[in-house]
Amino acid sequence: MARLTYLEAKAHYFTDDDIRVGLVPRNTAEFMANISIREPQVPQLISIDSGSNVVWVQCLPCTKCFEQTSPTFYPSKSSTYTQFPCSSSNCTINDDKCDPSNNYKFSRRYAGGSIVDGLVGTEKFTFETSDEGISTVPDVVFGCASHTDPHYGKARGILGLGPLKISLANQIRSKFPHCIGSIRDLNYPC
Repeated sequence: MARLTYLEAKAHYFTDDDIRVGLVPRNTAEFMANISIREPQVPQLISIDSGSNVVWVQCLPCTKCFEQTSPTFYPSKSSTYTQFPCSSSNCTINDDKCDPSNNYKFSRRYAGGSIVDGLVGTEKFTFETSDEGISTVPDVVFGCASHTDPHYGKARGILGLGPLKISLANQIRSKFPHCIGSIRDLNYPC
């Protein structure tokens, strides 16, 4: 009975805070995550990057963006989006600056030479849970990219799971273990 009680408590612990992203293999080297942002929800299919710390999505209005099949995030149509002012103590994305309107900016250059930049804001992110429900995380700090280099590979954004404070794995308050098996065998046990 003690063992059963222990296992039930452990199972209950993990299902309360269980946040999942639907994995979609894109090619032989990339997984995409299904998430939703804003209120009302806008689904996004973004690249998982365990080496990146910044979460970003392509946003409207865009000065230089590529076409995407899913809806592009438009901050002005969201009831839960907040622009990050430069005076905020939470401005933690490395080496970024302010624009003339005192909004916090981000810019990233990736290994292949691709460049992404825009403004930083906070938004409500929605994830699936293991019991087929949903879990929302308010005030996720993310980059709202208004300029995306078309050579980036058409990702609608990046789900940064790196080690720094700004990564999604460190922003959410529940446990965020992640195990990704073989992209060639989706039944690969983790």
